[in-house]
Amino acid sequence: MQQSNVWGVGSALPVHLMEFLTVVALCHTVETRSAVDEEDVSFEATSPDEKALVEGAAKYGVVLSSTNPDPKVEGGRRLLLQRRPGQNAKAKDVNLITTEEYFVDATVDYDSNRKRMTVMVRHPDGTFHIHSKGAESKLLEVEACSRSTDEQRKKALERVTEFGISGLRTLVYATRQITRDEYHSLLQERRQAMKQFGEARVQALNASNERIESGLELLAVTGVEDTLQPGVNECLESLKVAGIKVWVLTGDKEETAVAVSQAAGHFSESMTLFRITGCKEFSEAARLVFNSLNEIKSEYDEVGYAAAQEELEENVLEDVRGGKMKSTKRRQKLGSLKVSASITKKRRKRKDSTGSELPDEEFGLVVDGESLQHVLHPSLRIAFLNLCMSVNTVLCCRLTPFQKAAVVKLVQVGLGESKRGAGPVIAAVGDGGNDVSMILQADVGIGIYGQEGREATRAADYAL
Repeated sequence: MQQSNVWGVGSALPVHLMEFLTVVALCHTVETRSAVDEEDVSFEATSPDEKALVEGAAKYGVVLSSTNPDPKVEGGRRLLLQRRPGQNAKAKDVNLITTEEYFVDATVDYDSNRKRMTVMVRHPDGTFHIHSKGAESKLLEVEACSRSTDEQRKKALERVTEFGISGLRTLVYATRQITRDEYHSLLQERRQAMKQFGEARVQALNASNERIESGLELLAVTGVEDTLQPGVNECLESLKVAGIKVWVLTGDKEETAVAVSQAAGHFSESMTLFRITGCKEFSEAARLVFNSLNEIKSEYDEVGYAAAQEELEENVLEDVRGGKMKSTKRRQKLGSLKVSASITKKRRKRKDSTGSELPDEEFGLVVDGESLQHVLHPSLRIAFLNLCMSVNTVLCCRLTPFQKAAVVKLVQVGLGESKRGAGPVIAAVGDGGNDVSMILQADVGIGIYGQEGREATRAADYAL
């Protein structure tokens, strides 16, 4: 990439770091808020991650000082960046501060399918750039970052995994500089797509986005700590004591989601985790589901399992003989015996060297969005639900909003069909726009006022 003075040549920081900080200060939807002290700038954002990253760039001297609409471009923004010398410096000598004006001509907002957001920006030196940030599952694809080598993508993925295991929320940044002609061509194509309607508009925007968000060069990987609020562990424990099963449905990557679940006490340190993740084929997901079920069954006494199954069979047979079951439901009920027996089977009591009983072994299940589309297939979803109900708790990661709602519906319909009377009452708790579908699907929707907007609270039955 051609370097220029906009990257802060002459600064105490390396050029590549200055380039990264500049992109961080440009690729977002953050708005500035005026402060009493002109040296201080505060930010407003619907995404706490974006706010934290922009604040981080400011800490190192690349300060987003102003955001205003661009009157010459529909939907455009005019951003002012100040470059202040020194980490954490508040330059009282205005001669040490340089101010640069950038024009964001288009913002391709984040969505759960593309898993990224992108801006098209004119830089003050007359160059034209595309800056993008998002999930590694999308930005590390060869088509997205064709200007980076396999080795660079490999190293980036290693950093993403490292940050995720530490419980950090990760983003990958990428960029490219293009010619004036290509920039205006892409911009015009996007504007024409936005003027269309219905399915034609969707297809045109998808094609435009694909052209804009391809051929990038990897820039950096970031990790933001999403600290747990005080009392989370105690809250989860009280819910468990009350007999409530707690599942976590999140858009975070697997490593981050597992680390946070462990920190929150959702997963215990001694818990055995079964993982149905990264399944690109139905057969692979099915194999993992049935292997996990068999492994759990092997942990139970055969006698205890047989006794539980026999008890259920007798109960159902009594219902059939007494005419309590309608003929149209007999096959369905008898066909669910294996599922019911597996859910209700008795755990084996283990003993230590002194003969004292040890606690039952705990199991957790981790499922990602890629695999979920397979396990929700009609031919596999009963076995998958069986597995979910055979473990202590479930963590679903990298889910889209639609998939979150689909998991809620799976439990509502699945357990409603396999149990007498009413099924379970499901409450969904969320604080962001990505949780709205889940909240609407649940029997009880609970929205939490937070830093990610009020979509969740507006859709909920209860707002906290």
